[in-house]
Amino acid sequence: MQKLFISIDVNDNIAGSLDDCVRGLPDLGEMRIVPAENYHITAHFIGYVSEETLTAIQNSVGQVALRSRSFVLRLKEITLAPPDRTKTMLWAIFEESEAFVELSDNLQKALRKFSENTKERIPHITLVRSRKPLRSIGHCPNIKRGDQIYVNQITLMESMEVQGGVYYKPLAHFSLGQ
Repeated sequence: MQKLFISIDVNDNIAGSLDDCVRGLPDLGEMRIVPAENYHITAHFIGYVSEETLTAIQNSVGQVALRSRSFVLRLKEITLAPPDRTKTMLWAIFEESEAFVELSDNLQKALRKFSENTKERIPHITLVRSRKPLRSIGHCPNIKRGDQIYVNQITLMESMEVQGGVYYKPLAHFSLGQ
């Protein structure tokens, strides 16, 4: 079984700024900093699937990508997350985007036979995870509200548990069609 998701890559400028921000924070207690090379925005989480379904998943994602338009995501804030639950993560949240919601909805519909994920989609990058609730994050002076990511492709990723964390392996890239 493979654990899969569809991601949006983060450009090096934003990844570097976010990584500098996180490394400059005081120790928030039992927190695990997500390595910058793992920064991504999840457009759709698929979950565990058999290897036999991989080609069908790739075909479905490819069709959605061709019908989707490129768009921009603008950084809104760095905040404790998730919303409406105990705050055990630090997220970089991007402004609401009609194009992101449309892409995510279309992926959900196209992949419904492989995944029942219907979670609300908030475009974000997970920066920190903690076993204990987080209370405060301080300020990240090098982060500029409005920094943006130009989204013109999506990536089918495999998530693998490795010693010391998680490794994300790109399986296929899909250019957005419009």
